[in-house]
Amino acid sequence: MTATPLGDFLRARREALKPQDVGLPETSRRRVKGLRREEVALLAGMSIDYYVRLEQGRESSPSPQVVEAVARALCLDAPATAHLWRLVRPAEARTWRRARDTTVSPQLLQFMDGWSTSPAFVLGPALDILAWNPMAAALHEGFGPADNLARMVFADPAGREFYQEWERAAHSCVAEIRAAYGHDPDNPRIAEVVADLSERSPEFAELWARHDVKPKTQEGKHLRHPHVGDLHILFSAFTVNGAPHQQLVVYQAEPAGPTAQAFERLRARADDALARALRVSGARAPQGSWVRHSQEVLSLQPRHRPRQSGGGQTKATERKDTVMTTWFITGASRGLGAQIARTTLGKGDDVVIAVRDPARAPEDLRKADNVLTVALDVTDSAAVPAAVQAAVDRFGTIDVLVNNAGRGLLGALEEITDAEARSLFDLNVFGLIDMTRAVLPVMRRQGSGKLVHIGSRSGFEGEPGVSMYCASKFAVAGISESLSKELAPFGIQSMVVEPGVLRTDFLDAGSLSVPAGRIADYDGTPAHVTLDWAGTANHTQLGDPVKNAALIYEVASQETLPTHLYLGPDTLDRLRVKLDQIDRDVASWREKSAATAYDDAA
Repeated sequence: MTATPLGDFLRARREALKPQDVGLPETSRRRVKGLRREEVALLAGMSIDYYVRLEQGRESSPSPQVVEAVARALCLDAPATAHLWRLVRPAEARTWRRARDTTVSPQLLQFMDGWSTSPAFVLGPALDILAWNPMAAALHEGFGPADNLARMVFADPAGREFYQEWERAAHSCVAEIRAAYGHDPDNPRIAEVVADLSERSPEFAELWARHDVKPKTQEGKHLRHPHVGDLHILFSAFTVNGAPHQQLVVYQAEPAGPTAQAFERLRARADDALARALRVSGARAPQGSWVRHSQEVLSLQPRHRPRQSGGGQTKATERKDTVMTTWFITGASRGLGAQIARTTLGKGDDVVIAVRDPARAPEDLRKADNVLTVALDVTDSAAVPAAVQAAVDRFGTIDVLVNNAGRGLLGALEEITDAEARSLFDLNVFGLIDMTRAVLPVMRRQGSGKLVHIGSRSGFEGEPGVSMYCASKFAVAGISESLSKELAPFGIQSMVVEPGVLRTDFLDAGSLSVPAGRIADYDGTPAHVTLDWAGTANHTQLGDPVKNAALIYEVASQETLPTHLYLGPDTLDRLRVKLDQIDRDVASWREKSAATAYDDAA
């Protein structure tokens, strides 16, 4: 066996874990230090042989999914996971870091919360505006949307009036992106912005072909604001510790000069716009929330925007269900989640798609202007709040949360280990809980919101060979029902969607697990009939995910949500069977059941 840095690292971390750290029983006959290789393989959802090859240096190119699975199995924190990526492939380490390039640290936000006299904002490597204070939002109020500096310069008509030295600003933007490209040539966000602007702007394409490189540092700018007039500012850029691909940008004015006086007028506009937005929303001005409210200051209008009518004119009186909303959809890389995202996008709404690997997100969704793709594994509870904040930073709010991420587990109960069951519940149940907890403060502040939990027909009827999956979906249904009553005082609604079998990739190995140990005695029994059926039924299922997504959107857009949404003829048939069974069970023992109370009870 040849020792490798990767193998040494995996072995050391495996030996540092105790069985109880990962929910495995402790035994007195354990001969190895820490976890066994087969236990790590089980927790990571891979074969023992494959994991052994990783530790022994005989497998040098694991997929991103394998790396993330091993990181979860070994309980690696963020720095250790980053180190694992570097050991596997340096290029993949860049990809892992990119997922954090869009997250602005709470410390930086808190620092800027008190910065009220100068415009300040944070830029990502592709010049995306990740966060800004109200002064910066008011400064750029003439742009729509003001989400990326390069697009504002080249693709927004307001840019040529705002930047009085337009050619200089254009050259600076392109040279800055080129500098970021040199640090990370495989960055998909940079590639997306370059491709988009090269198509939309001949000037951008010409400048990009020159390969000029100039990182932002310090220089003067001449800007013209539509309401406060000309501004001669000093531009300074600072690298953000802990996020080297981010820059903190500050615009400063000469003290007591005309620009300083214009800044005072700009500050008054920002304060007035914030107060107006708060009056519309009925919210209080909370501390530490300048990023969220800066989105409202930007447009000087409430967050919800009327959609455009077919003739391109905004209707004077729109029905409430035609107001643009923001949807946050987990598990949106394929299947029902991707179809819900496409349906929502087609209606003109803003969409946040949460996927484990952004590179595997559907291309049509990733390239849409009003889609934000966030890298998120919902079983990583520490990463959930940052993903929610990224959505709020981009769109100002979250109106609908679709808890879609999940997978299946088939097999007889006796065959399923504790680790397999816990892994299922971590995703199907606790991932849903963590997402809901993170989004609820946003919805409570705005006084409205809708929770759409994707359950299953297996969430109201137990089936042989599906016991653990049924248990997880029963939990989803119970949580949703309780939330519908619990959150009503805040104007928040909750609905569980219970579809039948859908013609998606759900029965693929990437979405469906089976026990590692099969018990032959169950062969020919209902449990293994179900298990064996799954291997032959894939992509022949009854349900159409496109039609299901369309109905989910239609129902979720109504004023009032039902508590349950049952989808599909197979679901409706099984629901009738279930209700009939309940009626029979109640009728058989009704009188004796009613007689179990105390005789003196009222």
